[in-house]
Amino acid sequence: MDFILEALQLAFIGMAVVLSFLTLLMWVVTAIGRLLPPETPPLATPRAVTAVLPATPAIDPGAVAAAIAIAVALFRKGRR
Repeated sequence: MDFILEALQLAFIGMAVVLSFLTLLMWVVTAIGRLLPPETPPLATPRAVTAVLPATPAIDPGAVAAAIAIAVALFRKGRR
């Protein structure tokens, strides 16, 4: 029974230390926030007009399938 009371006392002390540390940290962050000047948003810069790029040419599905088949064959050949 003595160990349980000692464990509860240690847990309570640990939680009290964490609570006090977090409270102190909150006060410090708030104080620093009041000392520093407020952050101003960046000024809007005019954007340059971008040209529309032409569409890319269509990809041949047959060429893609052939490339995949070659890659699979080389992979299987290398594993042997």
